[in-house]
Amino acid sequence: MNEPNPTNNPEKLKQPEYDYRPGQVSDAPAIQLVIERAIAARKGEFIASDITRPDYIEENAERLSRESTWSMLAFAGDKLVGLAMGEPAIELITGEIVTGREDLILLMVDPDHWGLGIGGELLDRLENELASNKVQSIELWTGVDNQRSRALYERKGYKLTGAEDVRHGNLHVQFEKYLTNQDRQ
Repeated sequence: MNEPNPTNNPEKLKQPEYDYRPGQVSDAPAIQLVIERAIAARKGEFIASDITRPDYIEENAERLSRESTWSMLAFAGDKLVGLAMGEPAIELITGEIVTGREDLILLMVDPDHWGLGIGGELLDRLENELASNKVQSIELWTGVDNQRSRALYERKGYKLTGAEDVRHGNLHVQFEKYLTNQDRQ
């Protein structure tokens, strides 16, 4: 697979300053573009410069409008280059919200900015924010073959739970991280 590599481009060695802020409904189109570009790059496909799935913009906007959704976006100037988004964890059997546990549902970085620490910074910022709001743990799912994301989560202290699930036709594994010193219950 031919992944973008910032060290191949001298311009990318000059790391821009990134600004971080929570997402807003008006960010939905930019979020969709980052999602599409990151997925295409991971799959080794053509990386479009325009949105190819505008039908998902409304879904992103709806999710951002929920009071329970949290997000953190990274910008280089006025261009969105990374995002993290989540919501309270739901018990799969009962459908009830699990107090003190959150689901990271998206962590995406534009492939032109891969390898520059944005994903790790997004995780650090959201973990600090969630911990200050008494969240005890974060869980997430990622593709078993997504080595880039798995390596990031492992570097940041996330542990495999042993749970597996098939999502969108691909095997996914679950990671979790405890934000407090409290032992797993």
